[in-house]
Amino acid sequence: MKILVGNNRLMNPGGSETYTYAIVKELVECGHAVTCITSDSSGMVSDKIRELNVPIKFNFSFEKYDVALLSHSTSIKLSENVQAFKIQTCHGVFPKLEQPVKGMDAYVAISEEVQQHLASKGINSTIIRNGIDCSRFKPEILINEKLQNVLSLAHSDNVNEMLVKACKEIGCNLKIRNKYIYPVWDIENWINEADLVVGLGRGAYEAAACGRNVIILDQRNYTNIDIPIGDGFLTKDNFPKFLENNCSGRYSRKPFTVDVLVDEMGKYNYSESYFLRDFVYENLNIKKQVNEYLNLVR
Repeated sequence: MKILVGNNRLMNPGGSETYTYAIVKELVECGHAVTCITSDSSGMVSDKIRELNVPIKFNFSFEKYDVALLSHSTSIKLSENVQAFKIQTCHGVFPKLEQPVKGMDAYVAISEEVQQHLASKGINSTIIRNGIDCSRFKPEILINEKLQNVLSLAHSDNVNEMLVKACKEIGCNLKIRNKYIYPVWDIENWINEADLVVGLGRGAYEAAACGRNVIILDQRNYTNIDIPIGDGFLTKDNFPKFLENNCSGRYSRKPFTVDVLVDEMGKYNYSESYFLRDFVYENLNIKKQVNEYLNLVR
């Protein structure tokens, strides 16, 4: 098939950028002819996509594709002259870029929360959860039986300051990799050096795919919530529930302090990592998710 994949930007790695790369890579490996469209392509992600021999464009006068997989309203605008079966994926409920654009042939929500948001706007959607490249994000190093190394993927200075205090209290090492301050491509290597990872959404999924323990926590400006909230420690029992809100912390909405964070870190469980890896492989595998997208095409 001839397939167009669109995202607002393809610069430094982030949730939607890594999602886009994972989809493009899987489509290429399946033998499809893939093109990307974006408003800005200068960065690590675009460089990695070009290494797959996938062209990146900024607009079209007219062109035909079998299907267009589009994230963000900007990529939909850029591809308005494209003739294709167009699918918009909505990754969130708050950001303006994630809001649905009328006239698509199908809509995908990455969680029940997003699906309900779309329904409130009169739009029917199919849930296809964030897909993870499980051949890239996989356990390379066994975690320690006792918690020693923590990686923060949190964006919030407040959360990271809390983590510094909590890690000092329990005597473990902390590394902080805020993508806006320290963007790296090989985040899977950083994850594999940790026993426990703190973050939201895709960062939590990638950590679970690597067999790490996970605490779902951050503080994002777009939520207009004054204190850090999270779902806390990820387990085999709560993972399916937390997925309903894309592991955003909004399922439990648990307020966090340093003491609460220390308690959550105290739940560290060496054996939990095996289930988390298996769960991601079975339920969030990019191979499965890409097939679900292509099955929507009529």
